[in-house]
Amino acid sequence: MPTTASRTTSLWALMIAAVTVTGVVGCSGGSDAADPAPPGSSDDSSSADDAETADPGCLVGDWVASGAGLENWYRSFLPDEGIILNSALGEILLSFSDADFIYTTREITLSLSIAEQDAVTRITGGVAGTYDASSGGIMSSSVDSSDLTGSATVSGITLTTEDLGIDLTDAGSFVGYQCTGGKLTLETQSAGTGTAVLELEPAS
Repeated sequence: MPTTASRTTSLWALMIAAVTVTGVVGCSGGSDAADPAPPGSSDDSSSADDAETADPGCLVGDWVASGAGLENWYRSFLPDEGIILNSALGEILLSFSDADFIYTTREITLSLSIAEQDAVTRITGGVAGTYDASSGGIMSSSVDSSDLTGSATVSGITLTTEDLGIDLTDAGSFVGYQCTGGKLTLETQSAGTGTAVLELEPAS
């Protein structure tokens, strides 16, 4: 049974938002970094020291977001009703040097239920650029290169970001960071006016 024009428009609008979410961090590519450098103290018993955000050096290293951390980040962009994120598979890899970052998606697949229909959003590629971090957990970033793309499929119809005229080259930025217990939390711009939190662990 065909959907109405308004319902179809609503479905695509929600999926476009889901695809766009990936660009919010605003960085990616492939990393040649050797050994990861976990932020903060390696002593889990000193959680107060691990929470220190005054030293931007805690960012430096290789990081990965997957599982619950990835799912919670994507879920924070969805409306309270009308769309359900069933699963978020894959990984986001982030590598920070003293001034540069590389953000890479690895087989990101979002399975959603939208108006009682199943939808799948896939994201590939990434971005690379520079960042600046200061004491107090404040940071900003700038994208130098990007091959970040996405596609959305519903009712057997697939559209890409190119089809939809979505440019993810400079879709967002980092706005804050915190190093706690050997983990990294990044605050990113959201699809709206607020911010969202991406939780990462040291990459092995």
